[in-house]
Amino acid sequence: MAGGQEYSERRIKEMEKERVSVKAAAEILGMSVLSVQGALIHKALPIGGAWKNEGSECYTYHISPKMLSDYTGVPVETIKTINNSK
Repeated sequence: MAGGQEYSERRIKEMEKERVSVKAAAEILGMSVLSVQGALIHKALPIGGAWKNEGSECYTYHISPKMLSDYTGVPVETIKTINNSK
């Protein structure tokens, strides 16, 4: 892992629960899924990140409920409700 930090299987599952889907974030932001993906890739949205794993052609996206809430003003609990419905 980056910086020598290793995550337990339990912590990875916790992090997955903390992740907002690109589809839910797009709905909250009033943007298309492709626009959110592009903005994350180019670091134009301060709500998470995007990266490619070595040897992969696909990006992985991580959107933080807290960062999305800070950016939009939408409460974290509302974001989680929207995310869970997607």
